[in-house]
Amino acid sequence: MAGTQLLSALLSALLYALLSALLPAAATEVHNHGAQTDDSFHVSAGHLFLLKCLFVDAHATVTWSRGGGASLPPGVEVRNGLLWFLPVQMSHAGAYTCEKRDHTGSLSVTFGVSVSTAKCPDPPETKSIAVGVTELVSCKQREVLELNLTRSIRWVKDCQLTAPAGQRASVSESGFMMLSRPSQEDSGKYTCLVDLSVDGRTYTAARSIRLVVNKDISTTLIVEPRVFYPQQEVVLVEEGSRAELSCSAYIGFSDDDETLMFWTVNETHTEDQQGLEVSLSL
Repeated sequence: MAGTQLLSALLSALLYALLSALLPAAATEVHNHGAQTDDSFHVSAGHLFLLKCLFVDAHATVTWSRGGGASLPPGVEVRNGLLWFLPVQMSHAGAYTCEKRDHTGSLSVTFGVSVSTAKCPDPPETKSIAVGVTELVSCKQREVLELNLTRSIRWVKDCQLTAPAGQRASVSESGFMMLSRPSQEDSGKYTCLVDLSVDGRTYTAARSIRLVVNKDISTTLIVEPRVFYPQQEVVLVEEGSRAELSCSAYIGFSDDDETLMFWTVNETHTEDQQGLEVSLSL
């Protein structure tokens, strides 16, 4: 009996941990009942902003509403299940609810939208990094970056138009900013700005993150990854032939929910190099 109770407890704990990881910002209830939990977004007036309903597939029906009302405010519309703010206005601040319905039942999620007049929005998160340890920072605007539209991506620090960290910061085509050998002076608010054209009009989408550069890596609650292979190997390849390089690393544990593995060629991203492809397996 004790063994059965222990197994039941372990299964319950595992199920709770799984649901907590999958649904950090939303509570769900099937059979046509929706629970609601707020998740807040910080945006600036005049910017493009997109909201996505969670766990939506091609077979689901999505309905958006504001504050329980049947209609959306002017300048806010639904396109392919996404809620578009074209652009954000001060009057758009409030709570927006998406309801997804499919054969499994329904799911409702309420998002809080906070609007400011600042050129760069307030950062919704703070990330600690270590002095001298190269860091890759995500733009975290997946919905915007997945649009099949011509775009340009830039990062600014403390909303200054100059590039952050001078020559030590580089931006990839997918929006990641690589900050090489950061110092404490690099601490501040970083904003990823995406310029793109929608319906013949140019918009800018923005998201901020606060970086805190610490002297002691232990204060970041991160175990530094260890690369097991390669270790100063030299690989000879024939010009014009196909070659494959592999990398094995132990990433340890972290309080960050993202782990990124990337290659560089002469300190530049491989995705900026023609003829190079990177794949990842766990």
